This record gives sequence, C-alpha cells and structure tokens, in this order.
Amino acid sequence: MRLMYEVKISSRAERELRRLDRNVKNRIVKAILALAQEPRPGGCLKVRSEGNLWRIRVGDWRIAMR
Repeated sequence: MRLMYEVKISSRAERELRRLDRNVKNRIVKAILALAQEPRPGGCLKVRSEGNLWRIRVGDWRIAMR
C-alpha cells in the first residue's frame, strides 16, 4: 500500500490556475494531484537558494513544493 500525502494549493496558485488555458490547466492540475502519490517524482529538482523547496516543470510552468 502506498502512503498518500496531503497536497495544499495556495490561494495565489488557484488564481493563477484560473487564468490559464484549459489544456495547460489540466496538465498542471494532473501533475499537482500526482504529488499526493509521489512528492518527489522523476525530474524534481531542489531549488538551491531555498532550504527545503523543490520544483517540477510542466511545460513552461514550474510547480514549487516544500
């Protein structure tokens, strides 16, 4: 059985998502929801200037997580 993680989306990120094209938004939301299963997926990089900040890319967009 795989451990599920909690994914929280900030209000600012929600506003940004609402402004996006439907296809882009769907890709980003799919990637965000997948973080509940695997919080450090392949291609995930640590942000050097931040202590505990990681990011993944979805097209031209970045998803940041702690």
